[in-house]
Amino acid sequence: MGSISRSLLYLCIHLSKLIPKFGVNALLLWSVYTHLSICLQIFLPQNTDSQLSLILCYMLALMGLFSYGLCVWSYVKVVLTGPGTTRKLKEEYWYLDHSLNHPLQRNNGGQPSINSYASSWDINADTAPGTSTPVYQFPFPIETYTAKDNGKLRYCSKCELPKPDRTHHCSSCHECVLKMDHHCPWFATCIGFHNHKFFVQFLTWVVIHCFWCFISSGICVWVWLGDINQGTKSPGFENDEYMSLNWIALLVVSFVFGIAVTIFDIFSIYMVIQNRTTLENMESIKYMTVVPSYQFRFMPSITSRTHGSIYDLGKLENVKQVMGYSWYEWVFPITNQCFKLQRNGAGARKTKIKFPSHVYFPARLSDFYQVNFPINKPRWIKILKDGMQEQQRLRQHAEHQNRMKEFRQKEIRHNMQIKADRTNYSQPGDWDKSDLEMDDF
Repeated sequence: MGSISRSLLYLCIHLSKLIPKFGVNALLLWSVYTHLSICLQIFLPQNTDSQLSLILCYMLALMGLFSYGLCVWSYVKVVLTGPGTTRKLKEEYWYLDHSLNHPLQRNNGGQPSINSYASSWDINADTAPGTSTPVYQFPFPIETYTAKDNGKLRYCSKCELPKPDRTHHCSSCHECVLKMDHHCPWFATCIGFHNHKFFVQFLTWVVIHCFWCFISSGICVWVWLGDINQGTKSPGFENDEYMSLNWIALLVVSFVFGIAVTIFDIFSIYMVIQNRTTLENMESIKYMTVVPSYQFRFMPSITSRTHGSIYDLGKLENVKQVMGYSWYEWVFPITNQCFKLQRNGAGARKTKIKFPSHVYFPARLSDFYQVNFPINKPRWIKILKDGMQEQQRLRQHAEHQNRMKEFRQKEIRHNMQIKADRTNYSQPGDWDKSDLEMDDF
């Protein structure tokens, strides 16, 4: 009985996910149908005499159809590609007995190394305490630069898997999403590493599609109202006694959705230029340094708000990280070239993709790219130096506290010795009293 109810629950969940997908595609289909009917049935008979007007009419229809096609293409890519999850990576790549790479253990790319501190790290400390639950790791190193507030590696107790950088657990999808941006109800899925580009392209093409639909429906309504005022019938409107509700609905819907989606699209593009996700913009990322965040005393803890994002590589490079390295990858919803490289590392070395000198990137581009991101090397080195400076200040403060403690202990022992010496002197005896009585003054 329990398995049947669970199966029915899963079925209802899957069916509920189809509602927004069907609604969005139905709305897009209705908009392009109304747009083409306006262009071909209303505008075309009015512009048969002028060749230029005829060309503009066909161009308006084709632009609406083209933007509709790219909207649907982008939407399908977002849903089918998915954001990428640690659970899926576990099934494809992960296995036991491999540890994550702490950034302080490396000396790659000119990064400083702190071996005395790195040797004290233990990945098993991030498993559930008192259990022997295995920790699944990559067969290749994970370049992790973030940590929890206590300085330990990030670990998801719900998925029972390590959390690479920029990974967050989605309560709606019930799994950890790679480079999670947000959970979008219009797609019934999360926006993450693999489909973030397609999501931004979908928003952009929806704005363009709303623009063409608003122009066609706006002209149609304008001409109809003008005919009413003049008491005439323009070509194409002879058989229409009343204004079609589709025209008015398309005008209102394209205007409302155009304004709303434009605002969201501008924000999403701004986040891409800054190389930040929506979650990273709302929260403070704690970086992994020699001193855990909660132990900082002489300076603010090192986070993305105090030191900036280490993933900020410059505006153009930030856009390339998400949208791709060629113009057609920016326009069309196709998989980026860097995602198609061979996994043996040879393809990454032969690629024409070049990173700036201030960007540190792992050697195997194809394997690393899902969980390891290029970082701003000068900013990361400054973070390490500030962490070491804080460690030095804490050490000096601890030494000063120890000296003060020793001084106070010596002072206490000295005072106790003086008190003991005073108690050794006895009170005046009988002879002392007799001497006092015999004294003559």
